[in-house]
Amino acid sequence: MANDVVNDAAPEIKVSLADGLLHIISEEDTPFDVVVYDMRGIPAARKNGNLHTALLPLSGMPQNVYIVRVTSGAYVYTRKVVR
Repeated sequence: MANDVVNDAAPEIKVSLADGLLHIISEEDTPFDVVVYDMRGIPAARKNGNLHTALLPLSGMPQNVYIVRVTSGAYVYTRKVVR
């Protein structure tokens, strides 16, 4: 047991918003799900089963503050974006 190596580091996730398009990039090979919530906690957009990259168009959504929630395995990453 003393020689076992456990890598439980959270996957690196990058979230950016440009020209109404939300970009999510993961450097891991684990599929991830993305949910975008409005400030009332209501899901506004969703994309499941992504591998490495996800693109979600937000151009049709009203200008507001949104919470992006990315779930990858046991890890949950959240980020606030302003559209």
